[in-house]
Amino acid sequence: MSILLQARRHPYFIVIWAVITFMCSAEHAGFMFYLIAIPCLLYALIKTALNWRKAEIRNKYVLLIALILLSAAVVAAVHVQRHHHARAYADNIISELEKHRQVHGDFPASLDDIPTLASAESRPHMLFYNKGSDGPFLTYAATFVPFEAWHYDFTEKAWVYDYD
Repeated sequence: MSILLQARRHPYFIVIWAVITFMCSAEHAGFMFYLIAIPCLLYALIKTALNWRKAEIRNKYVLLIALILLSAAVVAAVHVQRHHHARAYADNIISELEKHRQVHGDFPASLDDIPTLASAESRPHMLFYNKGSDGPFLTYAATFVPFEAWHYDFTEKAWVYDYD
């Protein structure tokens, strides 16, 4: 009950961590959470330990710890859901490419050559396809960290994570 009382006394904690959660839930911005949350969490843990006998001060930092952990759970859930959505979309592209290869004997030069994939809109998750002399190349950006991506290895028929 005292944590709820602390939440009423320190509403700025809730506002600050709601903004941080929103910012870090954006695509390719999840890594920022580590830069913000880990120092704040360490600070709150130390302050909680140093003020263990002072209930009023301790509960303030316990509220902060709870908000940081709740924020971490929300950011992680958003990015896991985005990853699953991106993978499902990319797996659909793979199945359409394989169907096209079976019917026409080769992969298409562009995704727009497949009627079900032709679109004037940009593809979600920074998906990119190219058929070069070495064969087809399909990649999409990772949702948690910028400059990292997944590409499909057509010979192994598996997704490979490309680190920065």
